[in-house]
Amino acid sequence: MEEVIKAAEERVASLLEPINGGVGEDISYDEQFDEIKNETEKLSSLSGEVCDWGSVAVTSREILEEKSKDFRVACYLATCKCREGTIDGVLDGLVLLKGITDKYWDDMFPPLRRMRARAGMVGWWSEQSGTVMIDYPLKPEHNGAVQAAEELSKGLDALWRDKFGEHYPGMVKLRDAVRHWVRTCPKEAPKP
Repeated sequence: MEEVIKAAEERVASLLEPINGGVGEDISYDEQFDEIKNETEKLSSLSGEVCDWGSVAVTSREILEEKSKDFRVACYLATCKCREGTIDGVLDGLVLLKGITDKYWDDMFPPLRRMRARAGMVGWWSEQSGTVMIDYPLKPEHNGAVQAAEELSKGLDALWRDKFGEHYPGMVKLRDAVRHWVRTCPKEAPKP
């Protein structure tokens, strides 16, 4: 399980590197941030438009690596990772969100005074991710990754409960999906 978490940490390391020694700039009015919002708003479109998650992922990576340590963008990217349909993607998202919280909580964007904006993204990420995760096909070889997802999501839930305080919306859908994985992941047959 530890190797699985370490691999996820390596995959997201570049996203957690400081930008010019800090958190970069506020991208609230940046064209790339608008692109992400416009894509994800398609999810609630009555016209049946489809969100281009690949585009959201590419733009989110660029912002986190080059422009800003923005919690909203980290949540968008974590959602993209979950929607890849792999447990590694889920682990990458969890590690990214824990990392940005641990490393940049006080200084990242949106600023602390906009706690509700941060909290709203937690609820959105959990909802968008948990609903697709529940249907992942699990195999016996996924047991270590499933246990890692349980450990990481439980730890992140506790960390955010502390950080957000009364504003914390919880991560019910995602935690439900992970608990479902723990219950339903096939166990390896004992070797004769």
